[in-house]
Amino acid sequence: MPAWRKANLAGTRRPVEHGMVAVHHAATASCLLFCFHHAGAGASIFRNWPRLLDPAIGVATVQLPGRENAFGTPLLTDPETAVERIGNEVADHAHRPYALFGHSLGAMLAFEVAAAIEAHNTRAPSCLIVSGHPPLQLKREHATPASQLSDDEFVAMLRRYGGTPTEVLDNPDLQRLLLPIIRADFRLAEAHRLPEGRRVSCPILVLAGREDATTNSSDLMRWGELTEAGTSVQMFDGGHFFIRSHERQVCETIGGFLRCHTMEGSHGIGAP
Repeated sequence: MPAWRKANLAGTRRPVEHGMVAVHHAATASCLLFCFHHAGAGASIFRNWPRLLDPAIGVATVQLPGRENAFGTPLLTDPETAVERIGNEVADHAHRPYALFGHSLGAMLAFEVAAAIEAHNTRAPSCLIVSGHPPLQLKREHATPASQLSDDEFVAMLRRYGGTPTEVLDNPDLQRLLLPIIRADFRLAEAHRLPEGRRVSCPILVLAGREDATTNSSDLMRWGELTEAGTSVQMFDGGHFFIRSHERQVCETIGGFLRCHTMEGSHGIGAP
């Protein structure tokens, strides 16, 4: 478990190395939604969410180093370090009800941050929303980890996923700039191991694409094994990046879930 700073646990604000959490248009919001991006992405994938979500929901983006406005800062490949640093920043903002959302790599990080915060008796999230990721206890091992593939193999894999712009994959100069970031994110995911018995106490909403080859719909309810509360699953048309192609519907679903479990302070489960 990460070694959390005592000052933070006592509710004292601390300086950060360089912030990974940014809060957007949330001055009058009654709850905060912390959004964790997928591998290779950054905070900008959530740029429409403040407009699409209920005004009572503030959006806080969580961005790993080395990308977008933090380009050139050291990349993170160790899950415990990432969870510790993100968790401390989330705790700094936990002065009102809040929830965590993560897609793909972000789902793993959001779960681990929620578990770490609960373990250290700081204000826990009211609910957790995981997207585009199988239950963490079902981690699949591959003969060759994706992060160790050759450049050609790695680019071919990214094309199959469909989330990386073609202009990046077709441009050698952009590849040299961006592939190290994407590889680092894959190493971060590959290094994660779920400790035995790790659970959260809040309800979990699982989002998934019907055509997503990275998830098996019959396994998704097994996220329920990782919470003391309830679990529900919402499926969308589309593949792994359904959160882009169905962004408005995703935000509507999240908004309904938050109204039930954060904004009304309830921990009972019910699909929106």
